[in-house]
Amino acid sequence: MATYCRGHPKSTWWDTPPQAPELGQVLSGPVAFAILDEALREGNRDVVNLIKKPTETEMLKQFISTADAEKKSTGPRLTDAGLSVPGVPGGMVVPVDNEDPLQAMRQWVRKQVSRNTGMRPQDVNFSGEKAQVPKKKAPIKKRPIAAPVLEPEKISLPAPKAVPQLEAPKPKKDPSRPCLMFPGQGSQYVKMLSELKDNAVVKGYCETAQKILGYDILELCLFGPEKDLEETSRAQPALFLAGMAGLEKLKGINPEAVENPGCVAGLSLGEYTALCAAGVFTFEQGLTLVKIRAEAMSEAAKSLGPGGQLMLSVAGLEEEKLQQICKEHTHGNEQACIANVLFPKGFACSGTKASIEKMQQACVDAGAMQAKVLKTSGAFHSSFMKPAQVKLEEAIKALLPDMKPPRCDVYVNYTGKRIKAGTSPDELAPLLANQLTNPVLWEPLIRNTIKDGMNEYYEIGPMKQLKAMMKRIDPKMWEKTSNIDV
Repeated sequence: MATYCRGHPKSTWWDTPPQAPELGQVLSGPVAFAILDEALREGNRDVVNLIKKPTETEMLKQFISTADAEKKSTGPRLTDAGLSVPGVPGGMVVPVDNEDPLQAMRQWVRKQVSRNTGMRPQDVNFSGEKAQVPKKKAPIKKRPIAAPVLEPEKISLPAPKAVPQLEAPKPKKDPSRPCLMFPGQGSQYVKMLSELKDNAVVKGYCETAQKILGYDILELCLFGPEKDLEETSRAQPALFLAGMAGLEKLKGINPEAVENPGCVAGLSLGEYTALCAAGVFTFEQGLTLVKIRAEAMSEAAKSLGPGGQLMLSVAGLEEEKLQQICKEHTHGNEQACIANVLFPKGFACSGTKASIEKMQQACVDAGAMQAKVLKTSGAFHSSFMKPAQVKLEEAIKALLPDMKPPRCDVYVNYTGKRIKAGTSPDELAPLLANQLTNPVLWEPLIRNTIKDGMNEYYEIGPMKQLKAMMKRIDPKMWEKTSNIDV
């Protein structure tokens, strides 16, 4: 038996596994061998530890040759951490549950040593085992040369015509249905846009942005300072620009995905980038709207003074339990609520400073794996953003006559559901405004895209936060998620 530690994410050690192995799960010998073989092939250094298995370790000592220990041998070495195979740091071996575990281990070691040192498997010998002597080839018996036998002349007949065989129809591949995803605030970092700053379209975006914002957003993205880039009023326009720049990058990689996406979606601020990608408004119109939203949110965040509003990241609790904790910490002027539903048992909460700080310990006591105060300037996606919602509604209303129906399906944060291509912008407007004061339903949103047939995902923008969430929402779709970093 063996304990599985960390396997390679793309391991194919079992043709049809019922489920991926959990950390600390005990596996049978043959399965453990398959994991080891794949892990070593992929260069994984953290596999199986034999230190706490004295019986197996002694068995290994019986057949691992230590005669040349003082010499610089190219063979395997037994260390305190297990078996070390040259060229594969951290390589380990475990016994198998079959009739001859010792022989199975020898065969596996021969295979690994041969693969990583160039030695022939038959040249790898073990103590207590006779060296493999190459078999002698049997002498070739020579046959006497006989005179050819002459046969009577045969009448040649025309060969029958070959009947053409029909090829079996090839299985049809599922048509690609890509979902374009755009990250929200928190993904920004200094030096983003470095590789795209010379792109002609991105240059045009930066010039337009400078006119709208009144400062050089590209310089802020490239050189910071980080403190300024993290400020809500600047982080959101920067991320909108980065998302649109990433879309240009994807055009060079997979233009079809950009021209004909199955759908678009964005987390919080990313929803505006998604709508721009769907053709609802232009880059200039979208950035103007984002500027108003960001400044309004930044102002609303200061309603209780500096640091008066906080957000808390919580992982490891059921939603019902977290709702109960929020309710217990909401009384009088103290408030707390769930602001983001991100992945299974993964949330962000918003509230007053006192409530969030007390909630942090309450979540830990309830069994949360993580309860961490986030570096945000306000309690976003809560009732604290009501003043910002009013200003945003006015801006959306002014832009509404120029907004276009989306050219593809859009999945929205407020409901987690689909808005079909061609839907009137009148239906989109209230969803954008309500997003500010209600939870972002990202996990339900992604599950709905999968249910509706999306089979390829692109995270367009800085960092890999959405892909990390996808791994927890649906591991199969995580394997089909690509990052278009900027």
